[in-house]
Amino acid sequence: MIFKPVRRSRRAVVLVSVAAAGFGALFSVLALARFLTFHHQTFDLAFYARVAWGLVNNQWWNPIVDAHFFGQHVAWVLMPLGALGQVFGTVPVLLVAQAAAVCAVCWPLYRIGYRRAVELGGLLVPALWLLYPNVGHVCTYEFHPGNLAILPLVLALDCLDRKQTRALGWLVAAVAACRADLAAVTFMLGVLAFWQGGELRKHGLRIAIFSLLYLALFVLVLVPILGPKQGSLSLHFGKWGSGLLEMAQNLLFSPHLLFDHLSEPKRLLYLPKLLAPVLFLPLLAPRWLLLALPQMAINLLSDFPTSTDMDCHYTTLIVPTLVVATADALGRLRERGLGRLVAPSLAAAALGSNLFWGGMPWSLDYDAESFTVDEHTGSGRAIASLLPPRASVQAPYRLMPHLAERDGIYREPPPDRNADYTVLELEHRRRFWHDESLLRTSEEPNARNWLSRPDHALVAAVGDLVLLKRGADPRQGLAGRYIVGRAGPTEGEFLTGCLRIIEGRLGHDAVCVDLAVTDPCPNDLAVRLCSAPVTSREDTARDRL
Repeated sequence: MIFKPVRRSRRAVVLVSVAAAGFGALFSVLALARFLTFHHQTFDLAFYARVAWGLVNNQWWNPIVDAHFFGQHVAWVLMPLGALGQVFGTVPVLLVAQAAAVCAVCWPLYRIGYRRAVELGGLLVPALWLLYPNVGHVCTYEFHPGNLAILPLVLALDCLDRKQTRALGWLVAAVAACRADLAAVTFMLGVLAFWQGGELRKHGLRIAIFSLLYLALFVLVLVPILGPKQGSLSLHFGKWGSGLLEMAQNLLFSPHLLFDHLSEPKRLLYLPKLLAPVLFLPLLAPRWLLLALPQMAINLLSDFPTSTDMDCHYTTLIVPTLVVATADALGRLRERGLGRLVAPSLAAAALGSNLFWGGMPWSLDYDAESFTVDEHTGSGRAIASLLPPRASVQAPYRLMPHLAERDGIYREPPPDRNADYTVLELEHRRRFWHDESLLRTSEEPNARNWLSRPDHALVAAVGDLVLLKRGADPRQGLAGRYIVGRAGPTEGEFLTGCLRIIEGRLGHDAVCVDLAVTDPCPNDLAVRLCSAPVTSREDTARDRL
């Protein structure tokens, strides 16, 4: 055996096993329900599904970000998952594998907790992990290979806790195989092992050196050569400069900018929010927090809007370290006879945080609509069924995971990626219906540009989604219902510079107007049908055509 056995209570083993299996099943069901009902609004799920599918189909270039596999996260773990996806579907495999890995963490956490605080710790520590608010949100909303790295990372922490080295190197390699930039975390793991001394010192030094070299190869060589032009580095840290050197200079020599950034309320509250569900106990065992420093620094320095949110995957990698540190703190309190006094408060904090912010069916912030069939489900299924399996597609985020297993899959425009089909989401028209500001939205000009293109035909419109086909006659498809012929050169009366009105009819619940187009109309054209005086606001409308 790789690990030395720990004497365990049979009752505790059963309880931990049932809890891990139950939460794993719950996370899987909710994640699959969100996917099948077309309620995923995240970029990552489609992105990594395309990477996994591409690896097993010998396609190393990802069209979504226009970059090579070695210029992205170098997530080797996606290759076996992509192979399973050929049988069961890539997205379902990714979601279930994530839930399984996250819940399997309960076992090494149980070992650590039992070792530190006997049966009380063995039961409480896995519960802290499963109930931590971030975990439920992330497992049911998106997929990220960094979440798969949590299992080998916690197994490595278990090795350190037992001062065992035999499996440590393989576990570090497994963490790095989930994401190349996690070498920053394994570097801190090496530092922690070196700090513990003894037999671990030599292994810790090797791990630290390997991690630094691998991280340098990824950041300084692979990403600049093979990475996307606009990658996550500029997305998160663009405010600090256009390159690593400029970013470092601004952070080091512009302390006032750094102070202003870190003093924003959401960043000041970030660490208290992280520590509150575990009753701030990790502060009693600060050495474990070394592992959390790289990800904490990234989240705090990032200018990405959700980097400090509790329901974001950027936080998930920090949580196991907090839980292990809490286990260590429980052990110290137990030695002083305070363990059973603190345990009820700790359990209450975990349960309370999950009840208020856990995203579970019993939580107050649970969004039931995101897991149920509705109009989004119907429109998504209808549009997806019309797309040929080999056609290239530009689509909105909620449709992309369902279309990831194809050569050409791109994000919704802009820009134009020359795809065979383009799906536009016009949900903004519902939000701004009968509102004067529709024409000033960022979505409407883009929608009008695409709907008026002479090289695309509107072939379907279901709910808030419209499907355009490249190279088809604009008069085909749905437009054929409304373009009924050609008007005479003097027929009708001028309505505006590019439109003439031929005839108007009052139906049961609608006004039908025949219009003739004399010249190209501007994209900001709005037609108002009412008896009230026309205002100077050209986009004022009660009803628009």
